[in-house]
Order: sequence, then C-alpha cells, then structure tokens
Amino acid sequence: MAKRSVDVYFENFLGTSLNLTQNSLKLDHGEWDTYPPQKILKITDNTPGKGYWKTESDGFATGTEALCSYAFYDAATDEICNINIHWDDPYVGANSYDITTDSDNVKVSYSGGDDNNATVTFRAERK
Repeated sequence: MAKRSVDVYFENFLGTSLNLTQNSLKLDHGEWDTYPPQKILKITDNTPGKGYWKTESDGFATGTEALCSYAFYDAATDEICNINIHWDDPYVGANSYDITTDSDNVKVSYSGGDDNNATVTFRAERK
C-alpha cells in the first residue's frame, strides 16, 4: 500500500452530465491508480451521478497531488461551464482540497479527506 493516497468520489446532483476535460488532467506528485471517468452522469430519481478515481504516492517520502476539470451545460445561462477539482496529500503537512466552478447557479463542496490514505467526496448541486 502507498504511504499516501487519495480516493476521490464525486456526486453529481445536477440535471446535466459532467464531461472530463481531457487536457485538464495534471499529476504534480504521485501516480494515477484509477483515472477520472470520461463522464459523470446526471442525477436520476434523486440518485446522484457518481464518479471515482484515485492517486497515490510513488516514491520515498512523497505524497500525491493532482487536478482535473469537468465541463457541463448550464441551461440557466445557455453556457458551457466548468468544475475544477484539486487534491493534495503531502508526505509532510496537512491535506488540502479545492473545488470551484465558474457557474453562478451551481454550488460545489467537499467533505472528508483526512488521514494519510484519505477518502474525499466532492459534490455539485444547484443553488
């Protein structure tokens, strides 16, 4: 087992699917154990669309840090918008997580993410 890892879960409560922006995958430290899915489906019958991916450390005294982005159609503004996700589980120091969107109609958040082998859940929902 890696000394540091992040299991990332994503819950999509939006009425539209999220599509991975291919050139957005960036791995600053570590390695991909599981790549982010190409698509995270929309909410159906009150069940969110779900995605999963994982990064982990791959050397002596290293952590894992990465980011990716998903694009989606915002019907309220008739625009393509983005959700940007970043996670960092360093070998020394506190874990950090960020999720942002350029849509004024979407609320993004995360929970969890503690420990050296962390599990974090990101989510997107309408405001």
